[in-house]
This record gives sequence, C-alpha cells and structure tokens, in this order.
Amino acid sequence: MAPVESKNVKLRSVESSDIDTLLLWENDSRLWQYGDVHYPFTREQIEEFVANQQMLSYESDSQFRFMIVDSDNRAIGTLDLFDNDGTTATVGILIYEESDRRCGYALEALSILEQMLQNGRMMMLRAEVSVYNDASLALFRRAGYAEVDNDGYRVLFELVLSHP
Repeated sequence: MAPVESKNVKLRSVESSDIDTLLLWENDSRLWQYGDVHYPFTREQIEEFVANQQMLSYESDSQFRFMIVDSDNRAIGTLDLFDNDGTTATVGILIYEESDRRCGYALEALSILEQMLQNGRMMMLRAEVSVYNDASLALFRRAGYAEVDNDGYRVLFELVLSHP
C-alpha cells in the first residue's frame, strides 16, 4: 500500500524495518492498561506479525496495522483496524512518545483513515476507550465519534462513515 498523507502525518503499511520499534512499543508495560494484551511479545512473534501484515488488506481482513509517520518520516505511532468484518471495524491508535502527543497527529491519522474508507464498503468505525484515558476520550469526541455506551470501565464510540 502506498502511503497516504496529510499535512503533518502519513499512514503507511508496516515494514520489516519497523520490527524493533514495534517490539519496544508492544512490550512497554505502561501502555498495557489501555489495550487488551497484557503480556510481552517475542521478536519472533513481532516478525511473524509484520510478515503477515504484508499480505493483508485494510478493507477486509480482521486486523490491519498502519504506521503513523511524521513529516520527517519518523514513525510516531500506530493505527490499528481490528474486529473488521468488511463493513464495521474497531480502531485503535497509539502515539508513543509523550512529546508527540497532543500535537494533532492522532486526529490527522483518523481523518486520513476516514478518507481512505469513503469509497469502500466500510460503513462504521468503532473505538473502545478506557474511562481513564482522557486524551483518547477527547480525541474520539473531537473526531466526531458518538458515545454510544459507557459501562464504567470503557466508553464505546461509533462513527458512521459518509459515502459519496
């Protein structure tokens, strides 16, 4: 997949050169509270994940990961589509370095994703966010996602995609 970009960021496919970065990010236990995985990955697992990503499509496969890259071509985070049935998918986003957060990168990445999906079959994006993750709660609200459920632990957001 060719990179798709906006003013400050672009989304591109995961590459083998991302393995060390992904290994660091996935194994940072400080981040585990925000996701569903709470154990470290081996290098072999990350290598296999990256190899498998090269054969997937963001429009139809159950999980697809984009790298979020800044204007200096530096990987600053990831955007995942998962639980993807072809018409609805859940989105997860990470901006890794504290200094890169609250700079608008995540919002731009979500906007790029929405533009990419406009001409496809995808009808809805969802996000599940911990009630303690104030930055992500604000991000999805700012991006126009509607809050549809809050069980006291996680907030479920949905965005119906518009198609031309």
